[in-house]
Amino acid sequence: MLSMIVLLAACNGDQDFQALKPDIVVTPEVLDFGEVVADYSAPGTIQIFNAGLGILEIDEITINGDDGSVFTIDEVPLEVPGDSEYALALTFLPPDPLPYTATLTIHSNDEEHDTVPVTLIGTGIEAPTPDIACDSLSLDFGTLAPGGSAALWFTCTNLGDDDLYISEMVQRNSGSFFLASDPTGNVLPPGQPLQLIVVYTPTTSDGDNGTITLTTNDPDEPETVLTMVGNGGGSFEYPVAVVDCPTSAVPRETVTVGGGASYDPNGLEPLTYRWTVTGPYDDVVATQSGTDVYVQLDLAGEYRVSLQVENSIGLLSAPSVCRVDAVPEEEFHVELIWKDTNDMDLHLLNSSGTLFDGVNDCNYCNVNPEWGEIGAADNPTLDLDALASPPGVENINIDSPADDTYSVKVHYYESSGAGDVTATVNIYLYGVLEGSYSRVMSRNKVWDVAQIVWPDGYVVEDDTALYNATLRACE
Repeated sequence: MLSMIVLLAACNGDQDFQALKPDIVVTPEVLDFGEVVADYSAPGTIQIFNAGLGILEIDEITINGDDGSVFTIDEVPLEVPGDSEYALALTFLPPDPLPYTATLTIHSNDEEHDTVPVTLIGTGIEAPTPDIACDSLSLDFGTLAPGGSAALWFTCTNLGDDDLYISEMVQRNSGSFFLASDPTGNVLPPGQPLQLIVVYTPTTSDGDNGTITLTTNDPDEPETVLTMVGNGGGSFEYPVAVVDCPTSAVPRETVTVGGGASYDPNGLEPLTYRWTVTGPYDDVVATQSGTDVYVQLDLAGEYRVSLQVENSIGLLSAPSVCRVDAVPEEEFHVELIWKDTNDMDLHLLNSSGTLFDGVNDCNYCNVNPEWGEIGAADNPTLDLDALASPPGVENINIDSPADDTYSVKVHYYESSGAGDVTATVNIYLYGVLEGSYSRVMSRNKVWDVAQIVWPDGYVVEDDTALYNATLRACE
């Protein structure tokens, strides 16, 4: 017992127990968020280290300064264990294109460093914007005899620092001015020019005038009006083409586009109607007359329907254009296109199928096989089967496919003298184009296009070389 008392006395001598203390270390001392577009946010992180053995208790974290409100803390920790760290997340949201600074202060139970400051800085900047600038806002074709033709052009350039998007083009007044290509949908990167070629073909010497209005995402100039004059410009009013059409439909549907609201401001009627329908591949698929036009939407994609009206004294209106977007309603839509009189065949096989398998290969001799579960929703159907009538179009659809891996193939069945032909296959899943593929083919060759994995909903292109078909029809 005596020895234990002596030992305790020795331990309690002049030595003091070292208390477990926290030791705060903060990095960085200056947090720079850099340049951030005004009204957009940027994240930042401050690391709080506890280099001691005691628990670091965070009493509060404050942000002070005139600009303090643009810096926010996502979550404040209550404590940091010994020999640990905490990532303090912050957000910088500048309201204006200006420099900002503030001081963040961490208050803790570290007796030696009870307050630790961190400087916060960041700069708000202007958002990148497009800026359209045309070399001229007018074209004067001078004097040109009726029946003659001349071409001039506008050059419009994106002088901004963001992409310029041309969302719409509207032409008005005289139809003697023809725009060689429609700029609608063009995207011009910074510095990119666009040439708008205008062809003038007067029908009289009395003069013509017209305008082209471009609608873009230029924030301070959303509309740019370009003027055209020929043979002095003329002072009369032109007939006006007005088109009424649906904005969307489904492939294989026939839509009616009306022009009955067209008029001549001087009452010079009856009007003559000139319709032009352009398909998804920029090819003219129909030219018609009459008040209304009926458009067969064989392909998925955008159809452009243009109308010009001519009044009773021969004045032609500027074209009025509407666009119909044909979107597949089936979950699974595959289409084959070719542009000559040769006979091509589209095939869709399930995972058990081989080419011309009468059960597991959907094609022209097996247009609606029974697949998957009982019922029609998961059965494929060949809904269009073109027979040597350009352009050739075939498509196969499944409303709600069964889980499987499907193969898409094309067979060049018969040549009608055109020789090699380019076949294009488009694969739509849930109405979205997931893959577009083209291949030059010769008679009796087979093209293994792609596999479609379902229900994952992705397409894998097949790189197998073309090969000869061993069969010509279903067994």
